[in-house]
Formats: sequence, C-alpha cells, structure tokens
Amino acid sequence: MSVVVNFVVRNSREPWKHIFHLVTDQMNLGAMRVMFRTKDYSGAHIEVKDVEDYKFLNSSYVPVLRQLESANL
Repeated sequence: MSVVVNFVVRNSREPWKHIFHLVTDQMNLGAMRVMFRTKDYSGAHIEVKDVEDYKFLNSSYVPVLRQLESANL
C-alpha cells in the first residue's frame, strides 16, 4: 500500500488533495497506522481502517472473501 500511495503522491501536481482509505485486518492495523503516520506524503490524507469497521464487507458481497472462507474450512 505504501508503494501505491508514494507513487500517486509523487506523480501528482496537488498531492494534498488526495485522500487514501486503506483497509486492513486487525493484526496489521496498529503497525500500518504507525507506518503511515511517520512518513511524509506531501499533505495527502491517509486513513487506515480495520476491515471489521465495514460490516458490508462480507462473503455475500465480496467473492474473494467467500473463497478465503471456504479455503479456511
């Protein structure tokens, strides 16, 4: 995710107008928040959220999640 954010910010004329919403799992949430707070992204706003915050992201709407759930069974 950091590579994508860096690419967009560096190739933008007005990086401060960009808002990134990054979604991750509970295990990586703290580390990602720290990582994105410590780096300078030229004023771009970065919000790191837990996938559990989005109740609509479930296997009935997202085929990839359905595949992951069936693989875990």
